[in-house]
Amino acid sequence: MASPTASQIRPQGFAWIGERLVALALFLLGFGLMFRPIIAEGFHRSIGDGGDGLILIATLEHWFNVLSGHPVGGGWRDPGFFYPYGNALGLTDNYFVYAIPYCALRLLSVGSLTAYTLVIGMFATIGYWAMYALGRRWPRSATGTAAIGAFVFAFGAMPMFKLYHGQTYTIMLAPAIGLLLLAARRQGPLWRRLAYAGAAGLVYGAILFSAAQTAWFLGFVGMLAMLYWLARARPALAALRPALPLAGCFAAGLAIAFVPTAELYMHGIGLRHARSFAEAKGIFAPFVLDIIQVQPGNLLWFDLLKYLGIAGRPTRQLLEVALGYTPVFLGLTVAGAIVLRRRAPPGRAEADDLAAEACVAGAILAWLLELNYFGTRPWWLVFHLVPGASGIRTPFRIQLAGLFFMCLAYSHIAARLWADALRKSVRRAVGTGLLLTLCVVEQFGPPPLMRRSADVDAWLSIATKPPFPCEAFYLVPEVDPSERWSEHQADAMILSQKIGLPTLNGNSSWLPDGWKLMHTESPDYAANVVDWVRTQHVAGPVCGVDPRAGRWVAGLPDASR
Repeated sequence: MASPTASQIRPQGFAWIGERLVALALFLLGFGLMFRPIIAEGFHRSIGDGGDGLILIATLEHWFNVLSGHPVGGGWRDPGFFYPYGNALGLTDNYFVYAIPYCALRLLSVGSLTAYTLVIGMFATIGYWAMYALGRRWPRSATGTAAIGAFVFAFGAMPMFKLYHGQTYTIMLAPAIGLLLLAARRQGPLWRRLAYAGAAGLVYGAILFSAAQTAWFLGFVGMLAMLYWLARARPALAALRPALPLAGCFAAGLAIAFVPTAELYMHGIGLRHARSFAEAKGIFAPFVLDIIQVQPGNLLWFDLLKYLGIAGRPTRQLLEVALGYTPVFLGLTVAGAIVLRRRAPPGRAEADDLAAEACVAGAILAWLLELNYFGTRPWWLVFHLVPGASGIRTPFRIQLAGLFFMCLAYSHIAARLWADALRKSVRRAVGTGLLLTLCVVEQFGPPPLMRRSADVDAWLSIATKPPFPCEAFYLVPEVDPSERWSEHQADAMILSQKIGLPTLNGNSSWLPDGWKLMHTESPDYAANVVDWVRTQHVAGPVCGVDPRAGRWVAGLPDASR
């Protein structure tokens, strides 16, 4: 018997209202799970840690200082880190799309840590409802399954865990790009359709400018999905011609957004820089079973997968390889795509079914390219042939982009399977309903990594400039041995923005040539500080600081120790 068509899936009457309520309930559930530690502790926590999380805050504070007319380093490309290196913002992600609402909140006197947490909440809201709307429109789905897809995308185990690296959550703008492209395809005045396509290019370019790796992953998985669709659909060239003006406007919007990207990163990292393939295929590369590896604390799966030797292995780089899909979600989506393909008459697959199949194929192909096949990784070809790939040392983060396409496909596939089950028997409907429910429950796990806001606010609130002339500061040797090196560097960066004084210290994906001030506990740290000041021709007075103790030291450290 033929599968129900897209129009037959759509709810009517009270069912329509009920499924809208399901969408609202899942949003409230996801939002509550995401922010439960903050709510439970009276808003005394904020998203992020004292290392990478505080670096992100320091970068957002740089944008706020730029907007206020007082950039620490003297320009928008120079946040005052790695002083006197002048283009430090171009050494890593700059979080510009976060900075827009962040600066608005800071102008309203909201504290820096709270402002960032509110920004993440805002992006979660955008990501959920945009994904919900996209899932209902393309491929067309029942509102209930679209809501589950949106829940997994915005509040699922994978994005919540990876908020440790806050730049990855810029993927929440991906559904907005999809909605704009859908609007460009609809009937209407050509100028309006072209404007929608151009706006989609601008949003994609904004992600590229803010978190280049996220945009690259999104584009690469999208390209794989498109190639698969072309191979399966085999459209006539004439059928593709109407899309050319839209593609041109998308490219134009992207080109406009690319101007500041080129301005920043050509002066920062530069095109001459690339990582070695050894980094990409080392501890950051996935194994076969990482496709279902979940994070510690996952309610349903972690203990079982740990027992099976899949999850929680101490020799793996947990933060970069625990990015698997939850098993029921993955199994239902992939198996459902296969069922719909086998059900379709040869060469007559429904357009929505084929689109969902292509989304699944793009996500799975991205994973397959990263695997080790008897000592050979196909990612080597991607790394050396695809522009931008050679700058990526953590390729498995592509799972976040894959999740977007998988959730989009899931919304449609689950709707088709649910409608089919309702038509066949009560037993099948109950079984399918349980699977759909499990797709939500299996996402339950720990909230995003959070810090106690008071721990940072306490020392920042009393931080002052040095009591003597000082052009820039460095961290004193052996500063607070209870902290990790990444926390030391983050302290210097956030203090720099707070008091308006550049710092020789810093931390980023790339480091300036000759800079060796990462580890303050290193025996040669003091000598490295002196060497950096001399080789970089820092003429003015330099001073040292123990940030959390508020202790300032005039002059350079004793390099003879």
